[in-house]
Amino acid sequence: YIDKVVIKGGITSLDHDALPSAKVVDMSEWEMTHIDSNKFYFHADKIILPEILEYIYANAFNYYVREFSISDDNSYYTAVDGVLYSKNMEKLIKYPESKSGEHYDIPSGVTAIGAYSLTNLQNLKTVYIPETVTKIEASSISKNVVIQCKLNSAAYNYAEINNIAYEIVCDHSFTDYSVVVPATCTEDGAVVYTCSVCGHTKTEAIAKTA
Repeated sequence: YIDKVVIKGGITSLDHDALPSAKVVDMSEWEMTHIDSNKFYFHADKIILPEILEYIYANAFNYYVREFSISDDNSYYTAVDGVLYSKNMEKLIKYPESKSGEHYDIPSGVTAIGAYSLTNLQNLKTVYIPETVTKIEASSISKNVVIQCKLNSAAYNYAEINNIAYEIVCDHSFTDYSVVVPATCTEDGAVVYTCSVCGHTKTEAIAKTA
């Protein structure tokens, strides 16, 4: 396990197991525009992707990668907090499979989740998918992660269809209520409110009448 591996511009191809495990694998000067499926199997805390990269297959790197980085000058991709997105931040490309942290919020404004972008997750337990996401490609999300989402959103439908655990995130509209324990002159009562969106309930006390 070494500190850094640098891939220079003259290299035209690499075998999938050619690289040693390293803290940093720097591909920024590599003259490679396309990285195709199942290219590499190595440990890397951080991968600096080629500056001229135009396409990457999300499953190209194995589950020992913790962080992606790419030059701001790249026209196709950007990395935010180690997570790879399309340049316009509309599509999640790849969440590093060994990234630390048990929860991740996909930013509002992202509209698509790419294939294999949330798979083989080693530490992630829950992921919030905003309503702005309207497209989730096949084989995008592992079943070992819990999806947090709004009711009837694309993420909710994806979880239902693919039998993935989910938690409903709701702003709650408590328009319905019922008095379950009437207040008396000596005892407090109780009222139960029900969210008209998701069915969540909350109970509040009713002050005694005297």
